[in-house]
Amino acid sequence: MRINVGGDPMPPRDLSLRVQTREFATTFSALVCTTADAIAARSKDPALRANTIRWKLSATAAVQQSSLRADPILALIDTWTLSRQMKDFIAGTEGEKIFGPEREAASQAAATLDESITAVASALLSPSDFERGASFVDDFSSKHPMKSLVFERDSMSLLWLQHQKDEAPTSMGSMSEAITDLSDRVTAFNQQLPTEIRWRLDLERMDFEPMAAEVKRLSAGADVVFQTFPMLAENAKMLAENAKLMTKAATELTISITPEIAKFDQQWKSTLATVKTEREAVTEVLRTERIAVTAALEKQRESLMRDFTRERGEITAAADQMVQNAIEKTGQQVQGVVRSALLYGSLLALVILGLPFLSGYLVGRATRRNTSQPPSSQGK
Repeated sequence: MRINVGGDPMPPRDLSLRVQTREFATTFSALVCTTADAIAARSKDPALRANTIRWKLSATAAVQQSSLRADPILALIDTWTLSRQMKDFIAGTEGEKIFGPEREAASQAAATLDESITAVASALLSPSDFERGASFVDDFSSKHPMKSLVFERDSMSLLWLQHQKDEAPTSMGSMSEAITDLSDRVTAFNQQLPTEIRWRLDLERMDFEPMAAEVKRLSAGADVVFQTFPMLAENAKMLAENAKLMTKAATELTISITPEIAKFDQQWKSTLATVKTEREAVTEVLRTERIAVTAALEKQRESLMRDFTRERGEITAAADQMVQNAIEKTGQQVQGVVRSALLYGSLLALVILGLPFLSGYLVGRATRRNTSQPPSSQGK
């Protein structure tokens, strides 16, 4: 029994594209984070370490946005384009300015990701679709390169639709596939948000590290400061201003995070309500379909029983008629045989009994004729 709960199922190729693209997004984020952490661990340059955090923030957010597109083929092409743009950006002059002596490690990671997503596209797309996608990625990446580590990218959706000659997008999937897609999005958001907040706090902390070093230096030279009271007063004023800036920054950070947390809480409640509503609707559909199927089976069984009873009666009547006809034909044939036997027996008895009389009659007649002839006739 198959129950249709609305929506056409997603074609197997598109479902594979969605799964493989999102798995690649996980690999993408993991490799970027691992490489960035390794660079930060080897480097003592605060600017380079801050750039590794910015790289993780921008790259993971961009790949999450591209891989979670509703259209699987568009998600693959967008993720492929992102990998190519990141590879070209790090390999260029901007990448050298940002990563300095560690540019080779970052460039190697970006090249590995570009090769991986190319392999995924080659495995899942037909040769013609792969050729068309590779041509689009090459052309779009060269004409719309990344310009900074913020990963500001031009939209490629409309250009891709024009490139594939306005082919209509495939089905977005059945209700169960849509619920699975929604679950993937919520899971990705839940995983990304805490990590992103931690990275942003690390950036804020790194921005305050020079100030902390300055405070430490001033504390170490306290004797000199006390001897130069005007300088001490100026430094105290600077420290007060810095403290105000730190307090303001912390307040702004709290204000900026609070709406996001409230928004996430609201979205989560809305998602739970939607899932509950859809589950109740699916349960009601299943119950209705089960009742309908049970009623249909009962009607079918009753119809089959009626047909069976009628056909059995017809077969029995036909069998009785055939037996009656056979008996009648057999009686007629027996009567014909008996008549024939009596007729032939009577004829045989007549022949057997009448032949001696006929012979005697003929012999007597011949004897009488010979006796009644005149003597002259005999002398002659």
